Amino acid sequence: MVELTRHQNPCNHITFHTEVTPADLILHADENLISQVVINLLKNAVQAIGNQPGGRIAIQAHCNETEEVLIEIKTMALLSLLKLRNIYSSLSLRPKKEEAESD
Repeated sequence: MVELTRHQNPCNHITFHTEVTPADLILHADENLISQVVINLLKNAVQAIGNQPGGRIAIQAHCNETEEVLIEIKTMALLSLLKLRNIYSSLSLRPKKEEAESD
């Protein structure tokens, strides 16, 4: 799935890290549906990183206490200070929930 994502979305600046615990983990589900979901999530992760340098996508699959299989996809990228300021500014400019409801 990672190779398909790389082929469909050139992303040489993004590294992928995959961790499956235990190594022989088995997921009982429709393989086509799970593949489609994971590929879409990976595509979204690549798009979220965009052209930012140092992008990293971590894919982890493991069982919880009730033996449910969990698949986590985490996106990490280096954000410039300017981008962080823009994010903070746009969040602080949003009206508070109470203000928006009273308008």
